[in-house]
Amino acid sequence: MADDDYVFDEATGEWRPASEIAAAAAPGPALIRDAAGMPWRMAIPSPSSRI
Repeated sequence: MADDDYVFDEATGEWRPASEIAAAAAPGPALIRDAAGMPWRMAIPSPSSRI
């Protein structure tokens, strides 16, 4: 699929497809850290641990 709209990217100094710039600007998954700066992982209890 050809992109018809090109946008000048000031960071690279090149003309790039608008869809490529939009994809690069899309946020990725958030990284959650605890107060000590360690990555946070949610503990999911297993069904066998229920009492």
